[in-house]
Amino acid sequence: MDRGHHLHLVATDASAFVCYITRFTEENFATLIAVIFIIKAIEKLMSIGDKTPISPSPCFCEPEKDLFGWNYTSSMVKQDAESLVDHKPKQACHFDFTFANSTTVDILGHESVGCHYVPNAFLMSCLIFIGTFLISFHLKKFKAQNFFPAIVRSYISDFAVVIAIVSMTAFDNMVGVETPKLIVPAKFAPTLPTRTWLIDPVGNNPWWTPIIALAPAILGSILIFMDQQITAVIVNRKEHKLNKGGGYHLDLLIVGVCIVVNSILGIPWFVAATVLSINHVRSLTRESESAAPGEVPQFLGIREQRVTHILIFITVGLSVFMTPLLSKIPMPVLYGVFLYMGVASLNGLQFFDRILLLLMPKKYQPDYPYLRQVQIGRVHMFTMVQIMCFISLWLIKIGRAHV
Repeated sequence: MDRGHHLHLVATDASAFVCYITRFTEENFATLIAVIFIIKAIEKLMSIGDKTPISPSPCFCEPEKDLFGWNYTSSMVKQDAESLVDHKPKQACHFDFTFANSTTVDILGHESVGCHYVPNAFLMSCLIFIGTFLISFHLKKFKAQNFFPAIVRSYISDFAVVIAIVSMTAFDNMVGVETPKLIVPAKFAPTLPTRTWLIDPVGNNPWWTPIIALAPAILGSILIFMDQQITAVIVNRKEHKLNKGGGYHLDLLIVGVCIVVNSILGIPWFVAATVLSINHVRSLTRESESAAPGEVPQFLGIREQRVTHILIFITVGLSVFMTPLLSKIPMPVLYGVFLYMGVASLNGLQFFDRILLLLMPKKYQPDYPYLRQVQIGRVHMFTMVQIMCFISLWLIKIGRAHV
């Protein structure tokens, strides 16, 4: 039911309402997404310690291959600490797989991973997680350093994340610790063996299901509309000095068409990625090449082109032929990239800058233009109101996650 709503929003000129989205709202939204990236990256890192504990613990039973879309429960296999250290042979497990249509299939005697005790895996994961973040964070600022010619510094800054991923992946493979790796399918096919490429919109559901689905579909349409439009507003800020007009209607039309196609194929929806968009815009900044010693280069604008977007999505499509290479990338490296993207998107947000002002003595405060026009007390009061709104958004997000 959500498929055609965005096309109706485009036809009815709903994008004109973006003029009512203020900086207060867009910065709260951008900060919420950035904080989610940071917290989720840390949570995923901590989950590695549950699967590969530092100290011996009862082993767990799971399938050898990751079966996406299957909900399963398995019988636990208990062993003592001595057998964990001795690496005893793998044992058979009992699995009850529950498919999406509530059909239960019992698989007996499936081989488990046995007692997975790798005391160094979690520590190694923490090291490459932090290393990926630090390399990305510091190399991104390499453009302002004094080493190498300007073009070399520019390339190092532009490919900071790629350098971090390659270097930390190579380091992990050289050390040889069994850290969790990226799971990629062996063939290009639906991940659930029981389904086809196309999804039956009704299936075995009752006839009244589409009617009931109308209410959550409307809420989902509003959420995606706000996500896409707020992202577009952030990208098209005046301080970015963009020359081309913002294609709000065209962007929403493309998102709507992608949602229709993805719904038919049963794959995740396409939405505007706020953190990715902000980092992409910042990677295309133009600065003055000549500046006095000690002077910060002047911001000239954004390189407005479509080459990078085309190359990005072509590379994403070609990644299906790179599965042997992608399977060697440790998951903590990707978590470190998520942490970097969340932290980097906070940089430059006025909301985040004003939060830092709360902890800063007045004589050390930067010379922001709004501090010359507004008293610091009113700035702090405005920041506190915005913080309360952010906390409300976070509580709503937590409540939705538990429903």
